[in-house]
Amino acid sequence: MNSKQRRARDIQDRISKILYEDWDPLGLKDVVPSDEYDSSVGGMYRLLASGASCEQVAEHLAELEGGPLGYSEATAARNMTAARKLCELDVRL
Repeated sequence: MNSKQRRARDIQDRISKILYEDWDPLGLKDVVPSDEYDSSVGGMYRLLASGASCEQVAEHLAELEGGPLGYSEATAARNMTAARKLCELDVRL
């Protein structure tokens, strides 16, 4: 694995950790493995790499809750907290 691949893996791991520990709309933390939201990592990375604002990231999290996760009780405060942490990540390869 070259340095660019290691950096990409590190970014993915950090996004996954924030989704699991800070976002976790289904309340699965400490109940199921930490890879539960990994299917959302790629899309989140692309959004962050495109320079999306924290508000756009929070909106994306709300869309994920209502769509693929089928969770109808989106929490704006939780989404914004997670979005801020995601926006703080350096996603440059």
